[in-house]
Amino acid sequence: MPCRWRLSLSGMAILGIALADGKRVTISNLHPRLSTTGDIVNAHDGTVRFIDGAWWMHAAEYGECADPPHHGCEMSGPTRNTSCGFKPDHNVTIWKSPDLSSGSWERVGVAIQCTHMPNCGILYRPHLVFNPNTQLYVLFWNYVNKEGAYAGDAVATATSPAGPFTLANILVNTTYPTGDFDVFVDRDGQGYMIYSANHLMYLERLTPDYLYSTGENANIPGGFPPPSPPPIPNTNLHCPAGTHVDVVEDAGDDGSCNCDEFCASDWSGAIRTARPNWTGAASAIPGSTTNCQCVQGTKWCPKKGGTACQSTCGGDPPVPKDFCVPNSPARPATDPPVAFPVPFVEAPAMIERLGTYYALFGHCCCFCYQGSGMFVFTAPHPMGPWTQQLQSGRADFGCVANATTPTPKQIHSLPVTAFPQPGQGCIYNGAKSASVTRAQQNFVVEIKSPSSNVTDYVWTGDRWMQAPDGIKGHEPQTWTRLSFDSAGHVQPLEWVDELEVMV
Repeated sequence: MPCRWRLSLSGMAILGIALADGKRVTISNLHPRLSTTGDIVNAHDGTVRFIDGAWWMHAAEYGECADPPHHGCEMSGPTRNTSCGFKPDHNVTIWKSPDLSSGSWERVGVAIQCTHMPNCGILYRPHLVFNPNTQLYVLFWNYVNKEGAYAGDAVATATSPAGPFTLANILVNTTYPTGDFDVFVDRDGQGYMIYSANHLMYLERLTPDYLYSTGENANIPGGFPPPSPPPIPNTNLHCPAGTHVDVVEDAGDDGSCNCDEFCASDWSGAIRTARPNWTGAASAIPGSTTNCQCVQGTKWCPKKGGTACQSTCGGDPPVPKDFCVPNSPARPATDPPVAFPVPFVEAPAMIERLGTYYALFGHCCCFCYQGSGMFVFTAPHPMGPWTQQLQSGRADFGCVANATTPTPKQIHSLPVTAFPQPGQGCIYNGAKSASVTRAQQNFVVEIKSPSSNVTDYVWTGDRWMQAPDGIKGHEPQTWTRLSFDSAGHVQPLEWVDELEVMV
């Protein structure tokens, strides 16, 4: 039976008061957000947007799984099947509220189920945007395959935020495999994706339909250069027009593979590529759903559905094999992509305010109990040039220096459901600091005042491993106002027990 937090005058998570020029809503960071049925809203790492008179939330729903006290990010060993954050029962759930108030969130339904996707092991970080070019709602999400490797971002579209959503692209062809991300739509309808890859942060322009990357990378002066590409394979294979030589590799789990796993889509199973600039992989035999090959390293053998490689090969050693794979959609020649010059980062958010563009992200915090911080970069255009904001030498605007995790103030208020994840979040690289928000950045909600043109920018973050009852799906969020000085500089984040906004 799900844990229920019933509404009462003394314990409402979000209280709404009607006023002549709108409604004053008080958002509590001390009590769970509740649904129309009185249950804790099971919604994480997603977006909240005002659409056609209502607030719509598209977020990841985790199962009703009780997480035992641990670090939160164990992905291997005996905890691989007990860590609630790494289960295949995640989905993208749709919620709707008239005013953000607790008790008003209606569960509209499920947009995407991980179990219904080919080779989806874990699903994360859904983001919804509206595309004025196509008049469609575009839903992105990141997923990990069943072998435990990041597959990238998939995309679905719908004519309504309520769905139904139709899968439009199983893999966005970003320059590098995508981890956490945000999608930003500018006033002119142009879309951009800011994303983490290999613990670095990149920014690329999307095609007009938002389904692919154009390959155009943002100008980030002083950014980290691209990693050295793997060697191009030596081959005598001559590929027809429109294709190129590739090497397909098996990440290797138990040495077996499934025919459908390798031929059903452009990126599936444990397929990897050895291309200099990763733009997506191809089937072992492009265009075929029956004539499959089982790949072992850079070796191969003929493959029949439902049989293991060793059985198919009859014990004979596999032979080397190269493949001709389709070229990716045309991408203009650009300078090599560089990353924002901060290491070990993820969970980005991107906004525009008064003509200035902001990119926000923090140190990696894989379900980390201690929370993370916030680095700030600004630019006059989404494509740059981007400059890091510093304040008296301070670069992280979400971590408190010379503090422990949790801070003395928090020590008696945080549920003891986990232990700090070493080397992550605010304690990255041995730092002695603590997260102001107790959370990892999720998304910035834009709330326009009903009586003026003033926009509130509300920073939201996921408070991993801090559920009051230890249930993964009940882990709360922090909502706090993103403040700016007169010059447009982002101010350090602040913890608030309650946040008041006008809707």
